[in-house]
Amino acid sequence: ASGQPSRSEQQEANHLSELERQLQGERTRSEELTDRVAALTAQLVRAKEIESQLTAERQRVSDLQQTVTMLERQAARIPELEAAFKSEQDVVNSLKQALLNSQATSSRVAELESSLEAERAAAEQLVQQLADLEAISAKVKDTEARLATGQQEIVDLQHARASLEAELSIQRKQETETAERIQELERVAARVSELEGLLASERERNGVLAQRVLEAEQSAESATKRFEELVRKLGEIAGLASQLGSGKG
Repeated sequence: ASGQPSRSEQQEANHLSELERQLQGERTRSEELTDRVAALTAQLVRAKEIESQLTAERQRVSDLQQTVTMLERQAARIPELEAAFKSEQDVVNSLKQALLNSQATSSRVAELESSLEAERAAAEQLVQQLADLEAISAKVKDTEARLATGQQEIVDLQHARASLEAELSIQRKQETETAERIQELERVAARVSELEGLLASERERNGVLAQRVLEAEQSAESATKRFEELVRKLGEIAGLASQLGSGKG
């Protein structure tokens, strides 16, 4: 019976095992929290990189808006060019009508010759005007082409703006999530400090328990020796009593 652990010793041993298991669990949780801190730190670095990219995109949008403004000013000149073209057409028609009237009212060769000279001069003028009109027409076509290109660029810019606004919305959402994660990380860090304090307390308590177990083992060993000595003495007393009983008989 003296070789088997007492119930108190078994309870102390079980309690010690439970404390060791809890200590191991706290260590595991501490390692997991360390990993999470590293992961959140990497996410914070990524968020700063995205913020830098967003700043560059905003500058690009500003440059594109300035380009759109310049194209709009050029497009505003189209009505002016159209009015100039119409005015030149009116001049040509007036010259043609004057030439017809001159031919109809001329009845003499001299007048016809004079009219012919005038017609030649008018023809040269018409040729020059036609050349000018052709140049204007070419400019109008070029302006129309540039307007079409500008309109397409405006559509592209609108699409790019919508895309940037969507990216900005996503970035703001990510920044909000990052802030929440940082707050959670701060709470976790505070919890880690608390757990470290509890772990230190548990270690101190385990040291006290270990000392108590050692003292209990020493007390049990001393009690066992006293019990064995008492049994031996009782055996001697029983032997003497038996001898005394035999002598009386």
